[in-house]
Amino acid sequence: MVWYWTRDTAEMRLETQYDEGTEDFILVLATETSSVTERYKDLGAFKTRVSALARHLESEQWKNTGPAVVVPDDFPSGRFRVRD
Repeated sequence: MVWYWTRDTAEMRLETQYDEGTEDFILVLATETSSVTERYKDLGAFKTRVSALARHLESEQWKNTGPAVVVPDDFPSGRFRVRD
């Protein structure tokens, strides 16, 4: 799933993934200039981190631009953007 966030003219993408090979839950936080990836073995810790990160972004005046976008498994890899 992918959530898009904005603050002023900045944009951020928060993406969650599951790696079947390693059985890791993956969190990717990306801007136009950088990306951070975190991996979790424990689903509870992963959910807690995603929720805490969303609260932190809101406290820093980031705005969620809408509902999460579900990305199908067969969707081409690479960066994409949803535009209004």
